[in-house]
Amino acid sequence: MATPALVPAPALPPDLSFSVPNPAKFSASPKQELRRYVAWLLREAEVPAFLWGPEVTRIYGSNTDFEYSMWAVKDEAMKKAVQVLNEAGLRPCKKGRRCAKHRSLPFPDQHYHKVLKHFNTHVSHGVYLYRKSRFFPHFPDPPLVDPKPDDRYYMLSSDKRLPDWSYSCVQVQRMSKDGYPVIIPTPARYLEAVCLQSVRHYEVQDGSDFWNEERYAMIHILEDRFTDTLKLDDLDEPWHEYGKLNIDRGYGDRAGDYGGQKYRLFLYLDMKKKGQLPPPETKARNRWLRPIPDLAREWGLPLDLLD
Repeated sequence: MATPALVPAPALPPDLSFSVPNPAKFSASPKQELRRYVAWLLREAEVPAFLWGPEVTRIYGSNTDFEYSMWAVKDEAMKKAVQVLNEAGLRPCKKGRRCAKHRSLPFPDQHYHKVLKHFNTHVSHGVYLYRKSRFFPHFPDPPLVDPKPDDRYYMLSSDKRLPDWSYSCVQVQRMSKDGYPVIIPTPARYLEAVCLQSVRHYEVQDGSDFWNEERYAMIHILEDRFTDTLKLDDLDEPWHEYGKLNIDRGYGDRAGDYGGQKYRLFLYLDMKKKGQLPPPETKARNRWLRPIPDLAREWGLPLDLLD
């Protein structure tokens, strides 16, 4: 059976300088062309969205591996975002939760594969859309214009505060202003968001690995003394304290909590008790995790946090 023809992509403005605007011809791994193309499609359609995930931590300066282009979309605009990408020729997955390609990620609201059927699953990785409220509930809606220099939440991927280099992959370094840079979270707000999700998914089997990997990547950026991408004073509490326990060995040792494991468990119990922590998206408990009361006693945390 012949493969149905793709809907022609809309004409691109000349300053985008895309060499291959047809999404069917993009390379298997996410690269600047795909990132810029999706950003342009959504922005032209007035869909507020921003890039996030391991691709963003690479832009910040980490050496995290990534195989997906992940986007947070304003909740009310998700239907429009899906329509725009469908009409542009991206291939929507039809398998829903039966799709095996996203199992290392939080389940997306919609996702698109580069190749629908291939014996090498890695060539099927593509674009993943998420409602913003799921993981970034405290973020304002991203702007449809370039963020202002003093925006606390958003910046462009061409911002001079970002490193102009990247570990072994030129496709995720700081972009030039002429290359249609995309909107991304500021490093401080992103670290706070992923740490919150890591705490939220403290006990669950599915999802905690992803958030912990993002948390590790951001902490490594925070402790990198050779860049100014992210500094401790950029963080709000309680994440300033958590960051200090991770990067200041003397401070962490004096607190008996270098690495912040005790403080992270405290935040989980305290925020949960105060109703400040939404339930995790998955329910199955991590079978390798010791019972929470045992951990609380070991760390010397107040047992009334368990009530």
